This record gives sequence, structure tokens and C-alpha cells, in this order.
Amino acid sequence: MRGRAVGWVMVSAALVLTACNDDGRVLRPAGPNQTASVSTTAPPSTIDPAQVVDTLPAETTMPAELVVSLPFLDGDPIPDRFTCAGDGVAPAFTWTQPPLEAVEIAVLVVDLDAPEPDAAGVTHFAVSAIDPLSSGLGEGQLPEFAIVATNDLGTPGYAAPCPPAGDTHRYEFSVHFLAQQTELADGTSAADLRAFIEGSSFASSSIIGTVTGTAG
Repeated sequence: MRGRAVGWVMVSAALVLTACNDDGRVLRPAGPNQTASVSTTAPPSTIDPAQVVDTLPAETTMPAELVVSLPFLDGDPIPDRFTCAGDGVAPAFTWTQPPLEAVEIAVLVVDLDAPEPDAAGVTHFAVSAIDPLSSGLGEGQLPEFAIVATNDLGTPGYAAPCPPAGDTHRYEFSVHFLAQQTELADGTSAADLRAFIEGSSFASSSIIGTVTGTAG
């Protein structure tokens, strides 16, 4: 009985060694019919997708939060150059690098305090189809293939802020990263383009400036 037990131990050990040599972890030498390059297929991943962010390599960087910059700070008066009291040109916008998910970039300028029945404000500027690789718009400039709406004041492009004399209005300048391509025509209404931008936006940032109307 003792000799039989030892024999079973030796057989079991041999089986374990055989299994370890055949579990796919060590490649066998290439056979005569194999090429010099041997490929293997990895088993399905069992990593929880929710844990991927915590296991990214050190060199991987996640998209930064969208931040927009303008020639004035949030809550400050808008310089006359960008209002009807001055040259009335659109200010320069700059923004942080978009993530890969951004199909387009769009810009809106809305008077938050203009009389409006639905309290949506008056759109002074609505532009979409801006290249997602761009980092801003120059002062008074637009990209060649941008889609520019006719603003709520009835003119194409930028309508300079110009509230009634004595009134102070807030104007929101916002940048949006869009998840869809704009399929509206150039010169479309500001209402239609704004609705598309707001519906397709997955990230946005804004700065609000103020303007006090003057007589004349």
C-alpha cells in the first residue's frame, strides 16, 4: 500500500508539470511548417472598464476641462472696441485643446437681458463648423468653412452689443465642443443654429461681460 501511494504521487506530479508546460504561457519552438514569427491571441479582457482611468500609463493624458478666454474677465465691462460704442468687432476667442470626441467647435454670443417673450435672450453671434483642431478665433475673423448664422438683429455674423441708453445688459460669450457635424446652411437663422449648437454640445465654457448703453 505504501509503494502504491508513492506511485500515485509521482504520476500526479508528472501530470502537473505537463499541464504547466502546455498552458500557453511558454511558446513551443516553431515547427517545420511554421514561419519564424509566431502570434498568439490574448484571452478576453476581464478588466472592469470603470477602472481603466486608474490604470492608464503615466504618459497618457486625459482631455482637460474646456476653458475659454476673451479680452475681458468674467463679470467685467466689455471694452468699447467690441460694442456699438467703438469699432463693433467680434473679440478674439481662445480655448483649451478639444478632446478627440469633438467633431466641431461652435461659438455663441447672447444678450441675457434683452426683452424676449421666451426669456431665451437675443443671439448676437452664432458660428459652428469650426475646425476641432483649432485653438481660437482671431479678432473679427472667421474660419473659411465656418457656418455663420444671421443673428437675431437681422445681420450676418457679429452684432455688437448695444443696449438702450442707461440700461446695463449681460452678454454671454460661450464656446461649445460639438458631438455632431452641423448640417445647416451658412446664413441660417440664429435660432436654428443656436438650437443645434446647444443640443449637440457636450462641453461648454462661457464668460459674461456687461455693457451699459449710452445716449447717441
